[in-house]
Amino acid sequence: MRSIKYVFIALVFTSDIALASLTLEKSWVRAAPINSEKMSAYGLLKNTSMSSYNLIRLEASGFKKTQIHQSQMDKEIMSMRELKNLTIEANSEIELTPGGRHIMFQSPVKSFKVGDTVELFLFFESNYEEKVIRVNVPIKREAS
Repeated sequence: MRSIKYVFIALVFTSDIALASLTLEKSWVRAAPINSEKMSAYGLLKNTSMSSYNLIRLEASGFKKTQIHQSQMDKEIMSMRELKNLTIEANSEIELTPGGRHIMFQSPVKSFKVGDTVELFLFFESNYEEKVIRVNVPIKREAS
């Protein structure tokens, strides 16, 4: 009986790992004028695992700096501030939207146009593991 109990615990633990999933869905980068120093990306960040994760770092090919930002209205003035990390709770999602939380690409090292893609890396950590997601994000005029 004792060995059956341990087998059951091992199967539950293993299935939790197999089902662990972090994704960035419906992602897109808003096209910017030529020579623009900043571009923003949006999408739906999903965590279908049983663990919370912290988004601790971002990197994007073609840009010197990539950050997560929060837009906010203060006395009728819109401003942005960098978020040092972003926690996505277990079995939840976070929308990255214009006028809200979003990914900010800064200081491009090449020109981008509609139809190009940006290779984006999102670095997460939890109490149990570190995880990196790689996403090719299309540049569009508007979300589709």
